[in-house]
Amino acid sequence: MAKVRCANCERTLGNLEDPMELGDRLVCADCHRRLTAVSEPPPLPALPQMAAYPQPAAPAAAAYAPQQVAAAAPRRVQTIERTGKGWKLMLLLSMVAMVWGVVWFMMELSATSASGMPNDSIAFAVLLFVGGLLLAIVARIGAWWFHG
Repeated sequence: MAKVRCANCERTLGNLEDPMELGDRLVCADCHRRLTAVSEPPPLPALPQMAAYPQPAAPAAAAYAPQQVAAAAPRRVQTIERTGKGWKLMLLLSMVAMVWGVVWFMMELSATSASGMPNDSIAFAVLLFVGGLLLAIVARIGAWWFHG
């Protein structure tokens, strides 16, 4: 068997060593490992520290008494979630109308079965329930549309 020399370090490979191909050249296993190892990327540069929010300059302590500072900067409470009170009122009225329509229907149904004659106010009770149901649908869609 012919003696093979490493193309990188010029070392003669032993009889039991297999030469490794690197491109079109033969190298020893140590050189192959060194030459094909993935080098680590350079570290990223440090980012400059930035303040999250600009901080206003504090007034001098001797210039204001604590009461004057509190009076000079009135705090206003702002609601984060704006609720649609009109839509909630509409939903409440629709629920009342539906419950009232069901109760009225039951009362008229029991009065009809006792007398044997149908009463005209059963239609009004059904109309009240259906109107309340439609109002509830409109209130839910309106609340979704305007307030997500």
